[in-house]
Amino acid sequence: MRLTLSTKFRIKKGILTKFVNEKAFILDSEKAEVRSLNETASFIWRNLKKGTPIKEIIESVTDEYKVDEATAKKDVLNLLKKYLKEGLIAVRKK
Repeated sequence: MRLTLSTKFRIKKGILTKFVNEKAFILDSEKAEVRSLNETASFIWRNLKKGTPIKEIIESVTDEYKVDEATAKKDVLNLLKKYLKEGLIAVRKK
């Protein structure tokens, strides 16, 4: 699947999220797994829940963590591809 900067995602059914302070905990009810996300991954997850396009997530990460755009883009895309592969998120249909 080809991702573009305008791609938006949705959290797949059966994935529950609980935020404690700024940290996200994800329950995959289908696999009976709980994950805790670090601060940056939690920040990205929060944006995914809002349906934020990739471009805006990258811009937010750049602003929030004071990293250059190339680094933010690489890191965000790698994380999104991982979440897609693991079945946590899906591309939102238009």
